[in-house]
Amino acid sequence: MAKKNWTDKDYLYFHDLILKKRTVLHLEISNAKDKADEILKSSSSNALYSSHMADASSDHVELEKSYYMIARNKKFSTYLVFGLVVVFGIITWLLINFKKDW
Repeated sequence: MAKKNWTDKDYLYFHDLILKKRTVLHLEISNAKDKADEILKSSSSNALYSSHMADASSDHVELEKSYYMIARNKKFSTYLVFGLVVVFGIITWLLINFKKDW
């Protein structure tokens, strides 16, 4: 199999693709955190009243699902940054990690 050399256009395409995916992941993490906070707030407000066991269980499952998605997306975001470092070098890593809007 012949070795393919990447052009600058290829590098920029994958660089932008990874950064866009990372932005989407950060939005998903934020949404999952908001959902978990909402579940915690609603379950603490209903703590004074007796509720059905199935309701409490489903709330707990949803909360754990939100925490799982947060951890999963954070780990995937780390892998995306690692891919940028490997492919594009340490300068890209420095630019991403010291950018204030991330």
